[in-house]
Amino acid sequence: MLRKQQRGVAMIEVLVAIVLLSVGIVGYMSLQALLLEESAINEARTEAIHIAAQRLDSLRDVAYADLTDSDETDTNVEANNTTLKRTTIVGTERYSNPAYYRPVTVNVSWTDSNGGVHSIGLSTFHSDQSSYSSDTLIRNSV
Repeated sequence: MLRKQQRGVAMIEVLVAIVLLSVGIVGYMSLQALLLEESAINEARTEAIHIAAQRLDSLRDVAYADLTDSDETDTNVEANNTTLKRTTIVGTERYSNPAYYRPVTVNVSWTDSNGGVHSIGLSTFHSDQSSYSSDTLIRNSV
């Protein structure tokens, strides 16, 4: 038989357990949402690197003498439901140690679903000697 002082204690314990379980479930759901968001950003980053590398590869097929100083922007590069802005910059500098070469940079930027702006840049040198090449990855997130 329960004493008068212990009445309702079981009900309070059940309510506390429900509150704790609810807090745990909400925390788990918010973690899942964060993981999905980060996954989407990483997928867009991978696609941006791929698009920049494709552009650099296409420029490697251009003869050194045919390269012109330019800034080219493609604003309609679509990938995985994301609009990517690709900018190609062929530098005007020409160096001569030991060969002539020009810096080439491809920047790809996009805006994620939360409005965050991200960008990836790939840089290389286009040389009059086809064996000379050095790629560098530049990653910027604002």
